[in-house]
Amino acid sequence: MKLNAVKKKENTSKLLKKLLLSNENQVFDLVLSYLSKYYRHQIYCRRNHYIYARGNWHICLVSHIDTVRDERMELNIIEDGDIIYARDDILGGDDRMGVCMMLDLITDENKPDLLFCNGEERGCTGVRKFIEDFYYFPSEKVSLFIELDRRGENDAVTYNEISRIFIRECGFCGKYGFTDQAGSSSDIYYLTEYYCIPSVNLSAGFFNEHSTEEYIDLEIYRTVKEKVKLILRDWG
Repeated sequence: MKLNAVKKKENTSKLLKKLLLSNENQVFDLVLSYLSKYYRHQIYCRRNHYIYARGNWHICLVSHIDTVRDERMELNIIEDGDIIYARDDILGGDDRMGVCMMLDLITDENKPDLLFCNGEERGCTGVRKFIEDFYYFPSEKVSLFIELDRRGENDAVTYNEISRIFIRECGFCGKYGFTDQAGSSSDIYYLTEYYCIPSVNLSAGFFNEHSTEEYIDLEIYRTVKEKVKLILRDWG
């Protein structure tokens, strides 16, 4: 493995562990710190509800900051190669994996719109506040929401008819190596319902979420990240 690839792998692992060990307030600070290096004056934050960074691409990536674990309890993270899990606790990969991937994808040249919501596990409260604050979606260029908040390796989930039609007609799953799956609801459901912009929720490499059997697979994470990079490149 080349030196740059090794360094990127180590940086991703370090960032992910920091996110897993942080509470919601600390994640807000961490995300804002990362975004300030690239988006400068294009960051909109309603503390405890959402952070939105306005880019210049046609895609807005979405994830949620909150998890279902009790953040008052100390988390004991165990690493076994590319597999990470917690001893007798919920890890919180749902959806710190999505948060990590969005931060991991930012470069000087690659700056899509980013929306980090809070409260998804508590009724999607953060995205509802975002919609209250923005009658129109802030970027006129955005034509697709991609959420990174699905278990597994190659799932692509849609929640609205407009999204199902979009995925089918553009051949999204076949082109990018995903499988069309059913799901209940997530933040993008509300974004699509309100802004009439199609959306899809993609696997982020966590498994057995909301349980003490949860684990994350960094090899799958890297594979999905490369797929998302390809999607961003194609959509521009």
